[in-house]
Amino acid sequence: MGKHERFWGLHFDFHAEDKEEIGIRTNPEDIEAYIRAARPTFLQCDTKGHPGISSYPTKVGRPAAHLHGDNLKIWCETARKHGLPIYAHYSSLLDGAYAKTHPEEVCLDESGTPQKSAGQEIISLFGSYVDNLMLPQLKELASDYGMTGVWIDGDCWAVRRDCSPLAMAALHGPLTREEHNRRMREAYVAYLRHVTEEMQTYAPDFQVLSNWAYSSYQPERPEVDLP
Repeated sequence: MGKHERFWGLHFDFHAEDKEEIGIRTNPEDIEAYIRAARPTFLQCDTKGHPGISSYPTKVGRPAAHLHGDNLKIWCETARKHGLPIYAHYSSLLDGAYAKTHPEEVCLDESGTPQKSAGQEIISLFGSYVDNLMLPQLKELASDYGMTGVWIDGDCWAVRRDCSPLAMAALHGPLTREEHNRRMREAYVAYLRHVTEEMQTYAPDFQVLSNWAYSSYQPERPEVDLP
C-alpha cells in the first residue's frame, strides 16, 4: 500500500463541549481492541469540533473544561505502536468558542445577523482566525503529537455569503449577488491553499484533507496535481 493509499479507517467525530468528562476511560487496551476487530488502515481522532472546544490539552486553543489526562497522546502513541497513521478531526470555519471571543470575525448575512451552520457561528474567511488559531493549532498537532495529517470538518459546506465589515472591506463591496458568490468561492480556495501550503512548509509529510472539498460540495478538479 502506498503512502497516500488509505481505504478503511476508524473515524471518531466528537465535537467536545464543556459538559463532558473527557479522557476518564481512554486507554491503550480499548484502542487496541478496536484495531484488532476492525483492522483499519488509518485512525482519525477528534481534536476540535464545531463548538470550538479542544478535546485535548492544547496550549494554543481553548481546551475543554473537564479533561482527565491527555487522551490524544494515548491515541497517537497507540497508533504508532501498531504502525497506523492517525489524522486529526478538526472543525475549521465552524467554531463557536472563537466566535464568542472574536465576534468581529463572525460571518454576517445581509441584515447583520451572524450566519450559522450545525448550530454554531461561521467564522469569516477575511479575519485573523486562520493565522491566530487554526494554523498554530495544526502545527501543535504535527509537532507535539506527531499526527499524520488533518481532516478538516465544517469547511466548504459551511461557507456562506459574508456581508460583515471585514468581508466588505476585503471584497470592495457592495457587490451583485453573482459577483459576491464568485468572490466568496475565490476566498475559500485561497484560504484552503494558504492552510495547505503553510502546513507543507512547516511539516512536509503532514497531510491536509478538507471534508467535501473537490467533491459533491465543490465539484471541480483541484488546482494543483496531487502526489
